[in-house]
Amino acid sequence: MEKNLELKVSDKIKIPGTHPIVIIGPNGAGKTRLGAKLAQSNNAYWIGALRNLEMQTDIPMAAPEQAGNQVKSLSNTLKSSPWTLSNELTWLMAKLLAEDSKSAMEYRNKSLRTPGQTPVETNLIKLTEFWHRNFPHRKIDLFSYRPTAVSDLGTSTNPYPIAQMGDGERVALYLAAKVFDAPPGLIIIDEPEVHFHSLLAKQYWNGLEKIRSDCRFVYITHDLHFALSRKSAQFMIIYKNESPQLVETEIPGDIIEQILGAASFSVSARRIVFCEGTRGSDKDEIPYDEILYEAWFNDIDTAVIPVGSCDEVIKCVEVFNSNKAIVGANAIGIIDRDYWPDDYFSNLSPNIHVLKVHEVESLLCLPGVFYAVAKYLQIPNDQMLKKYNDFIAKAKNHFKNAIYNKQILERAKRQFELNALALVNNVSTNDDLTKVETDFAIALDPNKWNFKPNELLCNEEAKFKAAIGGKEIDFLRLFPGKSYISHAMQELGIQASRFIEIVTAALSLPDDAKPDANLNQLKIELVQALKNYLPDRKIPN
Repeated sequence: MEKNLELKVSDKIKIPGTHPIVIIGPNGAGKTRLGAKLAQSNNAYWIGALRNLEMQTDIPMAAPEQAGNQVKSLSNTLKSSPWTLSNELTWLMAKLLAEDSKSAMEYRNKSLRTPGQTPVETNLIKLTEFWHRNFPHRKIDLFSYRPTAVSDLGTSTNPYPIAQMGDGERVALYLAAKVFDAPPGLIIIDEPEVHFHSLLAKQYWNGLEKIRSDCRFVYITHDLHFALSRKSAQFMIIYKNESPQLVETEIPGDIIEQILGAASFSVSARRIVFCEGTRGSDKDEIPYDEILYEAWFNDIDTAVIPVGSCDEVIKCVEVFNSNKAIVGANAIGIIDRDYWPDDYFSNLSPNIHVLKVHEVESLLCLPGVFYAVAKYLQIPNDQMLKKYNDFIAKAKNHFKNAIYNKQILERAKRQFELNALALVNNVSTNDDLTKVETDFAIALDPNKWNFKPNELLCNEEAKFKAAIGGKEIDFLRLFPGKSYISHAMQELGIQASRFIEIVTAALSLPDDAKPDANLNQLKIELVQALKNYLPDRKIPN
């Protein structure tokens, strides 16, 4: 890909780079109008949301130049008038077929003169291969002027014209054909998720982005789940009658609330999982929350959305579940335990799942997870236990002196905060302000407290000493996993990125997949190790 494919939004907003851009906002905000304007001003390739997917059974026989001019004319019309229906698919297929035929003839002529030539991989070949990777049970033959499809899922195996495929399949064919036909540069796609399940939309556009690495993809959507599925994307928020707002790091909580609060919010999943973590913050830091949970909930009925802090997770779950405009979907949240005492979580909604360990990195250090990965890496059984014990010893040894004291202080601070809040919450606001001030001062008078700060510290110190000398799970519950996960990787002899890659590859296996036996066995053991620590992988019936 080129080093810079800048998108100019206005004189003030210019987005350099090659990473994807997502324009998001509720219906009626003017996203399509903005996208069409950007396509014109940036000379970008436009793929509109209004698609007339009627297709002739017989593809017109035309020279590459003639078919290309017809496609260009139709594309320019759509770019200037994005609300116009256009029968573009037939001529698009005619162009790809003409180019493929021309390439085949050139290959034949060159081979006659100089044997050993290698044929060119045309866009029609790439399109066919891409289709079969995404729809393995729906074979298509595009290499004739009467293209056909055949399914191996039903009782009939007779080919039928492409023109008779379902709407969703023709949308998929059209979008891929458009992307393969696009010149290098900017591609702006309006409503890329239409007709797709959320999981298929993610995989489909991931594949197209990878193949067309010479292009920069700009998506226009009101589907929050699809928006957040774009890796390393930069977001631009648009409201009705307002200028676009560029978001530098993540979609902020108030934007999430407004989008989730819109009746037009589109979501195909029946369960939304909000988790901690942010997208695109520190490129050197692995987003364990998002990566692990997406693999764990590898299901088209579940969407995983990282929204920032623990408080933001709780807020998003509350907003989503209280919104009566969104029918058929439920939200849950997953939050780290961190340094908070158990009392902190006692009043949370049952839709909030609190990890039984300190944080998500601690999950990956559970004995069952460690042993499963060690077995996959073919570490002998007699060495596994020693390696895990060595890891735990190194992890515990990490917390010495000031580092150890900091852990105790952090937990004591959280306990003090809860106790102090309980004191001031008892101050009545029904009396006059003078009495409120008096009662507030009394509540904060250390001589009136029903607890002693030094005892809080001593109690936490006792818990930490017990965890250091006790079971692994007690240690993983109290001490932050970020501090020692690298020691686990060292004992396994791999980098953290390779570790999470192995874990997520196994967890992401479809139930009906036929992978190598080792990866499938790893999946079984990981599910067994994590099932008591995470919500159900599938939506309970």
